[in-house]
Amino acid sequence: MKKKKIVYIVILILFIILVGIAIFNNVEIKDNQENNIVLEYTPEEEISDKQNRNTIVTLYFVNNKTGEMVPEARSLDAKELLEDPYKKVINFLIEGSEDESLENTIPEGTILNNVSLKGEEIIVDFNETFINDDDVKSEIFVNRVYSVVDTLLEFKDISSVKILINGEEVDGLKESFVKREN
Repeated sequence: MKKKKIVYIVILILFIILVGIAIFNNVEIKDNQENNIVLEYTPEEEISDKQNRNTIVTLYFVNNKTGEMVPEARSLDAKELLEDPYKKVINFLIEGSEDESLENTIPEGTILNNVSLKGEEIIVDFNETFINDDDVKSEIFVNRVYSVVDTLLEFKDISSVKILINGEEVDGLKESFVKREN
């Protein structure tokens, strides 16, 4: 009889432990469910198709104070880049920076004659105003060239840039330009 009592007591203790574990787990699950409530975000206004199509291009200009080449991010509708993205980006460079602390590198009156892609090299043809009688070794001229080069090398499919003046190679621009080592 004593053995039966011990067996009943052990079974009762095991039952109480199992019930306690079940209750504890149930409480913990409810706490987790209450803490993991996900609130749905409702924007104040609907996002338009135009806003959804916005992309950012990087243009390079010279900082007025430091003289260093710095990037300027420009947000625009991706549809604008569909037809001729390289021409569009170069025309943004010609138009100049939207930031007053950045200096326009392309001389006023510069015209983009043509842009063509051959393999991974892009050939950019400007009118003679691009040279602007500057010494091709001057910092101003080097910054002008690299504002075009650095901007175009932001495109993944371009690895080098060739610059022509009225369809011809000129001194200082005979080689193809690639990304500079900082």
